[in-house]
Amino acid sequence: MMKFLTKYPLRITLPIFLFVAGMIISVYSVTGSLRAADTEVEDAGMTFVMHNMSSLQGTVTNFLQERNVKATQLAISSRGSIPNIEFVLLADENNIVLHATRGEFAGIPLQQAVPDVDTDLINVAKKSMSGKTMMSRKRDSISAYYPVVIGAREHELRPSLAGILFMKYDLTSPKEFHRYEIEHQAWQSVSLYSFLFLSLGVLLYYALTKRVSGLVAAVKGFEAGDSSVRTGLQGRDELAQLGQAFDDMIVTIAREQSERQDAQKKLADSHERLTAVLNGLEAIVYVSDMATYEVIFLNQYALNIFGPIVGKICWQTIQQGQSGPCEWCTNSQLLGAEGNPTGVCHWELQNTKNGCWYDMRDRAIPWIDGRIVRMEIATDITERKK
Repeated sequence: MMKFLTKYPLRITLPIFLFVAGMIISVYSVTGSLRAADTEVEDAGMTFVMHNMSSLQGTVTNFLQERNVKATQLAISSRGSIPNIEFVLLADENNIVLHATRGEFAGIPLQQAVPDVDTDLINVAKKSMSGKTMMSRKRDSISAYYPVVIGAREHELRPSLAGILFMKYDLTSPKEFHRYEIEHQAWQSVSLYSFLFLSLGVLLYYALTKRVSGLVAAVKGFEAGDSSVRTGLQGRDELAQLGQAFDDMIVTIAREQSERQDAQKKLADSHERLTAVLNGLEAIVYVSDMATYEVIFLNQYALNIFGPIVGKICWQTIQQGQSGPCEWCTNSQLLGAEGNPTGVCHWELQNTKNGCWYDMRDRAIPWIDGRIVRMEIATDITERKK
């Protein structure tokens, strides 16, 4: 799931993710609603059947006592017009159908008319003289067994012959009706979700993806060296604040770069002028690192004497026969206790490499890269020494 979410733009993945989540919730909700609707239909069906059969039981019992066959038949047949009642019938003590909402049932055994009738439940109802109502295994119908006294045996003062009123109530139609309503509402919800998530995708494109793309393009442009790029993000949300902060950062960096370039140019110009001046001197001028003794500058006059020794060690190239820094090196005299330059150190020395005498003027100065270096100006005084 995370690979999918990170593989495609948010304007696509987020609406799809929300849509799928909405569909899962809808399916769960619809499933629960269907169960609740089925239960509601079943409960309502049970209540209806019990009330209707109790009423019919009392009516038929009265008509049978009055031996009013026509009224009995009419009371039963009238149930055939009630929606969802498949049929109602009255069977005698031998379970032969006497009256029914369907004419073809009259005069045949109850088990033949209704093959799935529960004879055990019939016997229980007759014995207890109380109605029994049962849900089918598939929960698609309700069967009701209500006993009625249909007559008396010979020499019997109190009638005890019990028949059975049977009703089969269909639950398929009301369940389908409720299911249709729920499914219709579910499709309406799907249509609404689709519209909402499509709108969300468009909104995300303009509110998030398009703006993030602008931010990414600005970052890449700045990375490529274009300091004029801007995100141009407007608003008060977090993304706009990020874009504005990035724009401010670019402005600051560009200004600092410009200032640094100006400073470097000025320093380079100054260094170039200094080099030109030093190259014009009739004296040795060289600059070396005070820690490593590496020669980092040599004027033309010194170059003519010692050759290209920039990058090499001063005591190995300017002098000879040295196994380490010269014992007369003045580096220790050029810096104070806090590491600051102390001024000019003036002295004389005969060079061990060419034998010439020089008037030496050494001092520590800041170099163009910021470090403190040693600069020496040596004027040839060999003729004066002779």
